[in-house]
Amino acid sequence: MHELAALAVFREHGIRRGEGMSLLSLATCARSRDDHADAAALSRRAIDVFRSIDDRWSEAWGAPPRRKSRRAG
Repeated sequence: MHELAALAVFREHGIRRGEGMSLLSLATCARSRDDHADAAALSRRAIDVFRSIDDRWSEAWGAPPRRKSRRAG
């Protein structure tokens, strides 16, 4: 799996944003296999990486979508 190889290279070279993006790619792969628990765990790890480098844009990209609230009306 190319995503795992990319993750290893990014970690080896200390490229944190690449590490986080690789984790998000792995989360997408897990989601496509209907492995939602693994996808959620990988997304959380990616978000932790992005927070550690103060990359708010990427952190938001990795966050789960918010549900629309229903308004009484």
